[in-house]
Amino acid sequence: MKAIIEREFLDNLKSMRFIALLILSIILFSANGFIFSKRYNKLEKYYQNRTSEPPFRPSIQATFYGSNVIFDTNGGPNYPRPSTVATEMYPQPSPFLFVAEGGDKYRPYGYDLRPGGIIYPLPAKPQNYKIPEFPDIDWSFIITIIFSIYAILFSYNAISGEKEDGTLSLVLSNPISRIRLLLTKYIVILFTLLIPLIIGFIISLIITLFFVPHFFTVGTISKLFFIAASSCIYISLFILLALSLSSLIYKSSLGLLVLFSVWIFFFTIPHIAGIIAEKSSNIPSEIEISQQFIKTREEYEQKFENMFINQSSPDFIGGFSSREEATETVKPYSYEAHRSFLKIEKLYGNALMNSMKRKRSLSLISPISLLRHIMENFSGTGILSEEHFLNDVERYSQVYDDYILEKIGEVVIMSREIFIGSWVRYSSGSTGSIQFELYPKEYEGDKSDFPRFVESKASLGQFFYDSAVDIAGLLFWNIVLAIGAFWAFLRADVR
Repeated sequence: MKAIIEREFLDNLKSMRFIALLILSIILFSANGFIFSKRYNKLEKYYQNRTSEPPFRPSIQATFYGSNVIFDTNGGPNYPRPSTVATEMYPQPSPFLFVAEGGDKYRPYGYDLRPGGIIYPLPAKPQNYKIPEFPDIDWSFIITIIFSIYAILFSYNAISGEKEDGTLSLVLSNPISRIRLLLTKYIVILFTLLIPLIIGFIISLIITLFFVPHFFTVGTISKLFFIAASSCIYISLFILLALSLSSLIYKSSLGLLVLFSVWIFFFTIPHIAGIIAEKSSNIPSEIEISQQFIKTREEYEQKFENMFINQSSPDFIGGFSSREEATETVKPYSYEAHRSFLKIEKLYGNALMNSMKRKRSLSLISPISLLRHIMENFSGTGILSEEHFLNDVERYSQVYDDYILEKIGEVVIMSREIFIGSWVRYSSGSTGSIQFELYPKEYEGDKSDFPRFVESKASLGQFFYDSAVDIAGLLFWNIVLAIGAFWAFLRADVR
């Protein structure tokens, strides 16, 4: 057995497949380190500028939501500025972007929180859709695509190739069992692939450490260990798949064709899952949302007319003696209208989030999706990371509202749909427009006790909890394919 391992291992190391994979790994992991180190430093600088106490900068005053707000001379808000009108919060960029970017570049770079728990995403970075979209060269891409293909290329003829050459029966004529022979081939191929993978990991980490010196901690090393272990399990899966088909299909070229067909199927599952999730979620279009807003606005405008203008309406409660009385009477009904608008926005946001979760669940059958989910979870990127951050924002919003209620005495709810005025009928019989604007008020007193937003940090146990299903899926695939490989080889005709 030792002689077989040494012979096959040396043959693999001398092959053009190994040399090509090694060169490709060095190039891709080097590019990965440079690209994502630069991106992370840029994002971290932006984050620090937005969340740290800024140095003195020349500023100007402007009117914002009906209140005086300080802006710097560059036009951007001077954050963090305690405000009871609106505040912004930003997720801290993950230093593990090089492992799995997770689509974070398409997500909002921050969120705007307003009184009443109203959360609006800030605009994401604009994309030039005329330029073709290229995948990010992160570890997730390199391993799920490149190494899965090379696992197939190293394994597709491990059994069928030797049968075609007539060497398989000769090897089994020696005192070695089929199980030990298949296990030998599995170990040799796995270790052959791990050499360029480990070299690539080391190159990427060295470059990252050079540009991001504070990256390595006990926590990051632990995460990297489990990410590397998950990568090995993923590569093992495709080796076992190839060995199974190589034992079943005696013609190597046909086996390779079938393997690539299976690989393409695994690769397309996430895209198919996205289509199914979108179609089954009944997400309203922008036109439908606009129509709901228009319909709701018209309903409340009619309701206001019946209550404050139309004396013949049974709902009429007009006849106000003063403007102040009219304003106080109209206020709760205007709040009711704004809550209806916010409900439409909330339902739309929930539909989008549920669609993404459904896509994630439907794609669990694909090993490619399983590893990407694991890497995103341990990297702190992707949809679960965004959901955790939004949960932090929602928890903070209650603290924020309590502070506003203490300082102002009122939490003003204001949606994007604004009633700039309401027509009312006075007791004199005349009608007039009250300029009722639902604008939050800025507290002008001492705000040194303003509550600061602190993003929670998930523990290593939380990462395992979020990844439990994905890890179990990879292990399940390995167990099933291992049983299939040994069963197929034990029943194979080696003559």
